[in-house]
Amino acid sequence: MDAKTCLEKLKLVGVLSFATVDGEGNPQIRCISAIHFDKDRFYFFTARGKNFCHELLENGKVQILAYTRFKEMIRLSAKAVPAPESEQEEKINTIFAEQPYLANVYPGGTRKIGIIFEVKHGEIEYFHLGVNPIFRESYTLGERTVSEKGYFITDSCIGCAEMYHTGRALSDPAGTLPALRKLLRKLPGKCGLETRREMNQTERRNYLIRELLSEQPEYASLQIPEDEGGQKRLLRSLFNIRMPLPAGDEFLEVQNAYLKEETRRKGITKLSDLTPVQEGICLWQGDITTLACDAIVNAANSQMLGCFCPCHGCIDNAIHTFSGVQLRLACAELMERQGQEEPVGKAKITQGFNLPCRYVLHTVGPMIHGRLAGQDFELLASCYRSCLELAEENGIKSIAFCCISTGEFHFPNDRAAEIAVRTVKEYREQIHSGMEVIFNVFKNEDYEIYRKLLGAD
Repeated sequence: MDAKTCLEKLKLVGVLSFATVDGEGNPQIRCISAIHFDKDRFYFFTARGKNFCHELLENGKVQILAYTRFKEMIRLSAKAVPAPESEQEEKINTIFAEQPYLANVYPGGTRKIGIIFEVKHGEIEYFHLGVNPIFRESYTLGERTVSEKGYFITDSCIGCAEMYHTGRALSDPAGTLPALRKLLRKLPGKCGLETRREMNQTERRNYLIRELLSEQPEYASLQIPEDEGGQKRLLRSLFNIRMPLPAGDEFLEVQNAYLKEETRRKGITKLSDLTPVQEGICLWQGDITTLACDAIVNAANSQMLGCFCPCHGCIDNAIHTFSGVQLRLACAELMERQGQEEPVGKAKITQGFNLPCRYVLHTVGPMIHGRLAGQDFELLASCYRSCLELAEENGIKSIAFCCISTGEFHFPNDRAAEIAVRTVKEYREQIHSGMEVIFNVFKNEDYEIYRKLLGAD
């Protein structure tokens, strides 16, 4: 691995987080996608009138953060300087050619208000969090040296050297952590090392709210409600509006614990708890985010990023909320690679993250305006077929379908249910699939429709 390889990895991310400091010393973060890579350095475009540009011209210090779908984190601390005037027009044209959407943001000749910055003389920190042990290395870019980082034992430390050598002397890695915890409990309080007490659910919720509010400067003065219901609504709203960006390890640890406990309290339904109404087919009324099966189906929109409307009642909102912020980021990476919105009738697959299911299949159903047309029936059937085919490809043995395209997309509930049942039965018969299918409904109206179609008592 070297600096050039890390820059190659940054190309795959698409949108990078840039951190600067304003004139009052306040941290500022922007997401930049107008980027061009060239050998061992890269360039980015911004408008001259923006505060971001002023901050860069003031001192040029910038920190860039990226997180790949392979759980690799890349942090680049560098100097950003305006590219030579002779290269400005060429680099602007190159970036606009590589990023066609910029023509909508800066139409016509307005791109001339932009300026190209070159990132040079930086230090790159690379972390691979998906391996055990975690891999970490540092590299330099241009005229920069690697700064020393980490924790160091000095004469002022109390017991730290003993703890270090105790950990190294243990031949059994599984015994290291308990031994160190035992030693930590003996150390004086002034050492500053304490065994952290596990948070309760209220503490987790308030921690997550504070962290999410800190990402949104415009909400800095927002007060956290004292009541549990108000806190839950605020947290869900902040989850819903958060852009698809990486989150820190501590945040994810607390979030994962919080969401899993919330789901446990709601009550998890296992596939074995259900009684089939026909061979290989179950009908279940309940909250799909509490269903423990191989995969659940999400009725997504064409952006495939979840519902950004705070506390909206759609299934897309619920699934993204209780799966966690990782799901929106995973969907964004899928869409970045695809390069266009998701077509109606197709399907994508992601992990379930904090949901009881292993996977989530995302499909975009037809939206109805006025009278139904023949194409609407075929597109909805295609949603079910695409999900079943994708599930088979991934070895999924059980799948739960929501009522795709009903509700916000206005497909009549009874006609949608007829298409769902017919398509699933035809698929099972045609390929002799042993996959178990659950028709999940939330409303009483839908339960009665499916009960009659499936002949359930």
